[in-house]
Amino acid sequence: HLILPNANNSFFGPTDIKQGWITIQDPNALGGPVIGVQEIQPTVTVDNEAALHLKPFNPGTSMPFSPNLALTGVGVQHPYEKLDFNGAIENLAGINTLKSNIFLTGQVGIGVELVNPSVASDLTLKGEQSGPQAQDGMIKLGSQRLNIEGPGTYFGGLEIREGVVRALNNTSLGTDRSTVTTTVQAGAALELAPQASELNGGLDSGISVWNNHLVLNGTGNSEFGDAALVVLSEDVL
Repeated sequence: HLILPNANNSFFGPTDIKQGWITIQDPNALGGPVIGVQEIQPTVTVDNEAALHLKPFNPGTSMPFSPNLALTGVGVQHPYEKLDFNGAIENLAGINTLKSNIFLTGQVGIGVELVNPSVASDLTLKGEQSGPQAQDGMIKLGSQRLNIEGPGTYFGGLEIREGVVRALNNTSLGTDRSTVTTTVQAGAALELAPQASELNGGLDSGISVWNNHLVLNGTGNSEFGDAALVVLSEDVL
C-alpha cells in the first residue's frame, strides 16, 4: 500500500499500478495536469487485482482528478472487508470528481464507499467511459452514490451491485448504438436525473435512454430512500 499525500507537479508521465493499491490524498499526487484537452492528459493504468483509492488529505474537502484512466478488474484483496475487491478505482471520502476519460477492459468495478461515517463519500464521472469489446462494461460497488455525467460508449452494460448510480447523460448507461443491459441488484438503485446543465447549453433537461435492457431486482436502496428505479425529472426510458 502506497499513500501519496502531496502534489507532484513536476511529473507528467504515465503511472501503472500493477499490484497492491495506491491511495492519493491530493488531486496532483500522480502528476500535474497538462494544459490542453482531456485527451492529452497522462494515463493512470490500474491492472487486474490492483486499485487506486481517492481520499482527500483534509477530511470534508473535495478533489478533482484529471489523469485519464485505463482500468481492469474489480479491485484488490484488502484486509478491510468493505474495501475487499471493491473497485479498480474507489472513492473512500470526499465529494470527488473524475475528469478522466476511462478506458474499460472487461467488467470493471467502480467503488464508492463510506469509510468514516462523519465524512461523506460521493464520486462523479465527467469524462467518457469507453470499451470497444462486447464484454467491456462497469460494475458499481460500494454503498454510496456514483454520478455519471460523461457519455458512455461501452458495450458491456452496467451492473449496479451496491449503492446508487445517478445517470445524468443520455448514454450514462452505455452506448445507444446497440442494445446493452443495465442490471440493478437487490438493495441497489438507479436514479435518472436532469442532464447536467453544462452539457445542455446552461439549461436543465431530462435525459433519454435508448436501446437499454433494464433488469430490476428487489425494492431499492433503503439508505438513500430509493426504489430500484427512480425518475427525478422528465426523462424517457
